[in-house]
Amino acid sequence: PGKLREPFEELFGGARDQHLPLPTTAHLPPADLTFALVTDTHIGTKGYEAQYCHNWRVEEAFRQINGLGAEFVVNLGDIITTFPNKEEFEDQCRYAVELQKQCQPPLHLVPGNHDIGNQASLRVWDAAWAKRAKLPIDSMYFKDSYREMYRKHFGEDYYRFEKGGCVFLVMNNAVCNSGTELEKAQTRWLAAELGK
Repeated sequence: PGKLREPFEELFGGARDQHLPLPTTAHLPPADLTFALVTDTHIGTKGYEAQYCHNWRVEEAFRQINGLGAEFVVNLGDIITTFPNKEEFEDQCRYAVELQKQCQPPLHLVPGNHDIGNQASLRVWDAAWAKRAKLPIDSMYFKDSYREMYRKHFGEDYYRFEKGGCVFLVMNNAVCNSGTELEKAQTRWLAAELGK
């Protein structure tokens, strides 16, 4: 209700409570496979929502996707709003799991930096952000403990799935170029999958 959405009232106004017409694919040629991509859903718990996220937009996106008849959906990352180093992280993960149940097609998740931490190679951007947020910079980087929290709520952080004769490979970008054992394991996995 209103209070949670107040900061961005000037951007959305009354439109936030109106449903858009459902999309159609009737004008398109038949497809062998139809799927939807969403990204940066930034789902947040109710108390946090007013600051940085709008769960109602995610609900509307899922309503639109459900009307399309897509065979599956991929969320390309930043499922939640906060970062793994914050106290509210697990609450937001739990809430995101519940909210995502509104998506009727199978939902495949890709970890983003909000979900699993940043690549350590993002030092310039991270330094400015950490200073503004008054956080130690290393708390923003990917850690095994962040990965475990992600996997607890959302499942594997790199994996494959198949649909319509196609193979989809999902990777954990946060470990790329890190030189860690996890990066090496993911690279071996990727090479093996591509070899198939």
